[in-house]
Amino acid sequence: MKISSSQCEIDGIILGLEMAMTYLKTCQSCTDSGRILVFYDSNYAIDVIDRKLEAVRYPDFYKRLTDVQSQLKAMDKYVSLLYIPGHSGITADEMER
Repeated sequence: MKISSSQCEIDGIILGLEMAMTYLKTCQSCTDSGRILVFYDSNYAIDVIDRKLEAVRYPDFYKRLTDVQSQLKAMDKYVSLLYIPGHSGITADEMER
């Protein structure tokens, strides 16, 4: 089975949201504002997620995305996907590479 780089990018965002949700469910002292900021270096993947582009092409991704969005909403958590250029001097971004 071939997997495109676009699929990997989209899956990465969804996996990040799932991990954030898992963390928030177990966090006893979370006093955040309810806003989750996800910084990502692919405008294409952000557009696919934000605008639900290619939902027909990637139905499994959109099932996971819908599930995690519903659970986060039930927890009063809202996600903003923000573009950031790759290798832009952000320590966490540089550590992963």
